[in-house]
Amino acid sequence: MGSTLRFDMRTALWLATIAAIVSGIVDVMHLFLMPPIELASDPDSNLRLQQVRDWMAGQSWFDVRLARFGLEGYTPMHWTRLADLLPAAFIVTFKPFVGQANAETIAVIVTPLLLRLPLFLACIWAARRLVPEASTKVVGLSVLIVGLHLGILNSQFTPGRIDHHNLQLVAFAVFIGGFLGERTFRSGLISAAGLIAGLVVGLDALPHVAATILAIGILWLIDPQREKAFLTGMGIGTLALTTILGPIFIPQPWTTTWCDSWTVPLAAIMLGFGGVALLIAGPFGKLDQIWKRFAAAGLSGGSVLAAMFWTFPSCRNPLPLQDPLILKYWMGSIGENANALQMLAESPSVATEWILPLVAAIFFLYLVKLKRFESTAIAPLLSALAIGLVFGGLYFRGLPMLNLLTLLALIPLIIYFFETQKTSDTRIAIYAGISMFYLVGSVAVGIFQGNSKTSTNVVTNGAPSSTLVETYCLKGEALTRVQALPAGSMIAAFGPSEYLLRMSHHTTSFAGYHRAKDDVLWTIRWLTSTPEKARAMLKEHRPKYLNICPLTRHYKIMAAGEPNSLIAQLMKGKVPDWLKPVVSLSGGGEVYEIQP
Repeated sequence: MGSTLRFDMRTALWLATIAAIVSGIVDVMHLFLMPPIELASDPDSNLRLQQVRDWMAGQSWFDVRLARFGLEGYTPMHWTRLADLLPAAFIVTFKPFVGQANAETIAVIVTPLLLRLPLFLACIWAARRLVPEASTKVVGLSVLIVGLHLGILNSQFTPGRIDHHNLQLVAFAVFIGGFLGERTFRSGLISAAGLIAGLVVGLDALPHVAATILAIGILWLIDPQREKAFLTGMGIGTLALTTILGPIFIPQPWTTTWCDSWTVPLAAIMLGFGGVALLIAGPFGKLDQIWKRFAAAGLSGGSVLAAMFWTFPSCRNPLPLQDPLILKYWMGSIGENANALQMLAESPSVATEWILPLVAAIFFLYLVKLKRFESTAIAPLLSALAIGLVFGGLYFRGLPMLNLLTLLALIPLIIYFFETQKTSDTRIAIYAGISMFYLVGSVAVGIFQGNSKTSTNVVTNGAPSSTLVETYCLKGEALTRVQALPAGSMIAAFGPSEYLLRMSHHTTSFAGYHRAKDDVLWTIRWLTSTPEKARAMLKEHRPKYLNICPLTRHYKIMAAGEPNSLIAQLMKGKVPDWLKPVVSLSGGGEVYEIQP
């Protein structure tokens, strides 16, 4: 390793801004040069927008239930108000000038675009810590060269994506950045900020966080004094931020023991983690033998976990989704739960999502052998990368996080190449410019040639595009006719259900959201029962409408799996006498009123 250069925040900010602007240009080109792109294509973002609406309509900051979601309404959400702040700010700002609908459109377009700025800034900072002898300019340009072309990572920041996954990626980039290179008290504080902010947002990164912390634990066992300052900063930061953010973001009542979000159990375990970190940095680190340090750390950490499970027994299984019908017709039918084999069968080119991080990891080990890197500096990243490969192989939803880790792992490889070729800063800047020009140019060519593969499928609040609404049987005047029906609880398939929650005044309940597990399970049982049994089940719940679209993939799967069921009969056009047609949809769809 060469001498360490000072991190230039101004240069990093400029380069992060350029990256955000270029990626924003690509997104705006999709929005305005192609046929109208669906801003309402992401189900989670539709639920998020409704949470923002409820809050702005007067719902308490601490009440995170969706009033119009669920068979009986008022479904509790596990999503923090932190992700509501930016969309709500844009809606409040622009509503007096352009109205509610247009203000919401602005909010869902601009919010994810703005979040790219802190993402690229955090990535430049994190990658720079791996190569402190390189200038901030070179590292930042390298991040541009690689980061702008990681499609799955960037897809989380496209217009319309206001769910929370992009915020989770930003928080994790901050968290892991502090672990890389030379770990200090200050980097421990910064990592703690990323950790707590990420947990306030959600638990998506928990496997990667655990792997990163495990790597530091192993390094501490070997040399506790080297990790003392970092762990001290981590402990103090975790305790302070948990104490501050706990009362702000924990929903009321505080007796609620949700274990899949920022509530009392999670805040309690983070207080315990902060305390354990300080013990490890202090008295435990003075123990003279590895086995003593291991025993002390294991007993203290195990005590924290045991205390939480004893105090909050529901946390032993926070996501009880094992019902066979849920696994078959919910978890198994959602694209983000596809595994590597399913993804490769659909698109063999997706193999690069695992090949690139594997190449980076192997190259890291090679550079360690050459003494270009110290193993202690990169161990946390390699540990998180290993978990990322496993999690990304099991679930498509794990690929954005793997993409982020791939970006951080590839930057030292790119810089090593530049160094061996003695590439000047000017030439690196030219490479970055060519990379950005190629990105924008290829998208522009694809758009003008009508290549739909270069666009994303989305809808604005006002004028839905044909792609999504055709799939939902809501083309032309169909959506207007649904909106004109008297308000009521409407059952629709995954996707159309969340879309109708956003675009109409009806209550919906059938969505891929685990807090609505009981409602979703009842609906699956109802749809997959025979028509006679389904009618008898209406004594338990009484939805007002049933929205049938024969084009929706979810209904097709259910009908194929249960050929004698209500949904299978309806998909064939066989309608029982207790369902009254009230609205004809496009694509052969129909809305039925459920009769007593």
